[in-house]
Amino acid sequence: MSTTATSTPSTTEHAPSVADTDGPLARLDMLQPYALAAARILLGYLLVAHGLDKFDNGLDNVGAQFAEWGVPAADLSATGVALLEVIAGAALIIGIGARVAAGLAALMLVGALYFVKFDLGVLGGSETDFAYIAGLLAIFAVGAGRFSLDAALGLDRR
Repeated sequence: MSTTATSTPSTTEHAPSVADTDGPLARLDMLQPYALAAARILLGYLLVAHGLDKFDNGLDNVGAQFAEWGVPAADLSATGVALLEVIAGAALIIGIGARVAAGLAALMLVGALYFVKFDLGVLGGSETDFAYIAGLLAIFAVGAGRFSLDAALGLDRR
């Protein structure tokens, strides 16, 4: 009867992970705070642009369009959405209250999908909203990041 030796991995060996400081992805890990800041600032800018556009077009006109789409309390909703887009977008740009701003903006976009774009399908016009929501949920989950007022004030651990 022959016996074969089996080797067991030592306790110091482990599978490579993204968190390895000397692994092949370590240099990419260094980009995380910059990527988070870029995503936060770009999403914030886009929200502000959409909110200001609503003010430029006239909240009465936006309210009338909301009513046509079946949005409840259309005039009030138009004002609320425009204000939320500007305020949450500005908060994301400077990185203050970013988790709250991202969460509220994501909820607003879920409402837009439900009332306006649900019937359009993913490739018919709602894909941008889904992309916004994905980015906003990421910020909601991880916070504003190192380059933010939240971090400077000690409100964000990243």
